[in-house]
Amino acid sequence: MTVTLEEELLTHLDSAIPEGETKARNIDVVAFFNGFGSSTWPTLEETGQHFGGITRERTRQIIAANYRDRVGAEDLPELRACAERISAFGIWFASDLADLLVDEGWADEDANILGVLNMMQGLGLCTQYGLYDGRITSLTRSKLDEVEDYLILDGESVKLLKAAVKETRRIPGLVGLADVAHLSQIDVELETLLAVIRLHPEAWVGESGGITRYCFEDRENVLVNMSEKVFSVFDKVEISRLAATLANALRRRSTDLSYPDQAAIEQYIRGSKFFQCGKRMARFEGETTELTDIETDIVDFLGENGPSDFVTVRAHLVSLGYGIPSFMKTIGANALVNVDRSAGRKQFVYSLVGRPRPLERQPVDDALTDDDRYSRFAARLQRIGAIGSTDADVQSTRRREQSILSKYLFEGRKTHCCAICGEEHDVASLVTAHKKKRSLCNERERLDPHIVMPLCVFGCDHLYERGLLQIFGGRVTGDASKATGAATKAFIDRIAGKRVSKEWLQGGDSYFQR
Repeated sequence: MTVTLEEELLTHLDSAIPEGETKARNIDVVAFFNGFGSSTWPTLEETGQHFGGITRERTRQIIAANYRDRVGAEDLPELRACAERISAFGIWFASDLADLLVDEGWADEDANILGVLNMMQGLGLCTQYGLYDGRITSLTRSKLDEVEDYLILDGESVKLLKAAVKETRRIPGLVGLADVAHLSQIDVELETLLAVIRLHPEAWVGESGGITRYCFEDRENVLVNMSEKVFSVFDKVEISRLAATLANALRRRSTDLSYPDQAAIEQYIRGSKFFQCGKRMARFEGETTELTDIETDIVDFLGENGPSDFVTVRAHLVSLGYGIPSFMKTIGANALVNVDRSAGRKQFVYSLVGRPRPLERQPVDDALTDDDRYSRFAARLQRIGAIGSTDADVQSTRRREQSILSKYLFEGRKTHCCAICGEEHDVASLVTAHKKKRSLCNERERLDPHIVMPLCVFGCDHLYERGLLQIFGGRVTGDASKATGAATKAFIDRIAGKRVSKEWLQGGDSYFQR
């Protein structure tokens, strides 16, 4: 019968260390330093402090005398077997390795991957492996607790993945959102490469029309580049119109790669850290850039004259001294200009993608009010978004986040509808529920007001938290077979199949991953 690596270590230490008044403590020190304790990545200093303030040097001596001098790889056959399984592959995700340890009986559910590797490497096993983040940079102790998953790579795999990630970054710079099919020529299994991309802290991944696309949230992204110009002119733009205009501008670029359609770009805008989105409108959170002379003249002309046909716009720009090639390039493939092709090829209508700041503001309608309210709360979350360096800082940030999110849902209300059952309740009977567990949220999701929804305490919140009720494809799904009580089963059967209000579907299906 397989014993856990911890049991094997403790059993061997108990037989190898002579009896004495410090034997039990010394065994505990060795176990703690090798990851079988409360710390994810214990240092000599932390280990010594845990055991009553033992000095760093004395802690090192205890570990050397009771572990390195008394234990060899041959003494721990289960550890050797585990090391052989790990060494069969150069690329591991920590989550996959944790599953292996549990499935083989080498560890419990809360396996400390780093502790296992440290114990192996202290005995000369798996020394070729290191810990890396999604950028393929070494993962430091201070950063380990900030990531949900990470990579365990040998030397050759580090080189391979660094080259692969470099190539994955190049493609979105050409097409905005890259189809993962474009990665098929890279010498890394596509599923593995996509999983690595998801680990990158700046990565955005979405699926639209059966196609998985990705980009990196930085200024090398052509969609971000275009938006920098758009929002130097406009405070906010209607999301669907912006997506259509960006899609048109991309299609006029020269590359053999496929471009994202309007639906994919709209999905990106709604999920990007560069945009603050309401129900209808988007604001840009990045830096803006200056327009060229011809772009400035186009904006001035269309802003003053409104939608215009091709001949009218061309005649005006030619009168200003611009040549036809310059005009064609700017007017046909520019995110500042929306092109309406509905009347046919010779009847295109050109208009600005948004309303320029200098023009008189129109009366604020309900949709704009919702957008402004969303943006106000999103900005408040952004201001507290940086997690501090201490546990107290982290807890304070979480409390402040929750307070702001609760106000976003309930401020000024006496009643609200539960997002799952749809029934109206007093606010006191509703909770601010995360659609996705906070621990699974990346920073952008964590600071998005759309990450929460109101759930009632009369069953919906409890069952959603346990996974007995879920939201998929805009509807409530339930699994009554996992419940034991008849009343609970009946409740699930009654709720399952209900359509969720569009108000709570903001953010996309990925927000409902549990």
